[in-house]
Amino acid sequence: MSWTVILALGYGDLRNGFSHVTAELKQQGKTVAKYQASLPPAPEVEELHRRWNNSCAASQYNRSGFRIKIKPTGTTNISEDKPYAIYQGLKQEMNKWLSAEEFYRKIEVELRTEISNRSEWIEIFLECNNSLIWQLPWDVWKFREDYRNSEIIGSSPEYKKMPQQATIGGMPLPSRGRILGIIGNSKGIDVGKDKKELNKYLGNLCELQFLEEPTPQQFRDELFDEKGWQALFYAGHSDSDTNAANGLLYINQQLQDNTVTLEDFKEGLKQAIFKGLQLLIFNSCSSLGIAADLVTEGISLPSVIVMRSPIPDFIAQEFVKSLFRYLALKEPLFLAVRKAKDDLLRYEQQFPGASS
Repeated sequence: MSWTVILALGYGDLRNGFSHVTAELKQQGKTVAKYQASLPPAPEVEELHRRWNNSCAASQYNRSGFRIKIKPTGTTNISEDKPYAIYQGLKQEMNKWLSAEEFYRKIEVELRTEISNRSEWIEIFLECNNSLIWQLPWDVWKFREDYRNSEIIGSSPEYKKMPQQATIGGMPLPSRGRILGIIGNSKGIDVGKDKKELNKYLGNLCELQFLEEPTPQQFRDELFDEKGWQALFYAGHSDSDTNAANGLLYINQQLQDNTVTLEDFKEGLKQAIFKGLQLLIFNSCSSLGIAADLVTEGISLPSVIVMRSPIPDFIAQEFVKSLFRYLALKEPLFLAVRKAKDDLLRYEQQFPGASS
């Protein structure tokens, strides 16, 4: 049996709390129950998350092999040299916050009572208009931990369905089974492994096409492809600002015309959605900024997979390897993501936060 939970935080922030939190429980699209509670202020979570971001930035500044680039005009003054301790503290404070008496009693207990079988499939949509909240390690929530077939998915509280080309005579859209792989700036990292894993697990199931270090125009042109694409995969360097917005993809290593923002390719993206695009995967650091920009622009896609923070190249490769393997086994997308993240738990000691 499959369930959907829409966990809406409403207006608020970590310093002031969220006074109107709702959880709507659905089954087969029909609302079964709706619960209301609140979450208290959690300034400790905000501070530890800031320190964790600083620690990640320090790691990628001092070591190669991270899927992020330092902006030439940026400055670095970071002394967060104990990432494991910081991340453990962040998880503890996050868990304490989500264990707040009212939230636990009025929402978590009710969900556990309604969904007594812990093997059920559960998609949990976290609705919030603050992208900082999406960056937090929600994986530590005890409910998610106990229900092994559940996953938390960031979502905007405001969205609209993009128009999509209708099928003709009941025939599938031409985009069905077509995947476009964009291989961007790979200086210092090995994105060839991403391409290899995509070919290995989905090459016999899908029509794959790769575009390596394209110009911005070449990138846009492919989005306007006559047949369309069902999925778009990007591997390479990326970046976003400190508020997880203004995402930037480094698509080649030329001196000029080497980056694209959502503004650069949003019209092509809209056309691709119209022709059947259903999934975007950005296997690059801080690509959450692209997702935040999609929300700001009001461009809705069924699924976007992004990285919350700077990640080592090795972790990025391991994630896509597991993700593509589970997708090839016909796992639902949300469960494939959950299982791929769980596979990374073995690396948490060496790379804190790798699995979240």
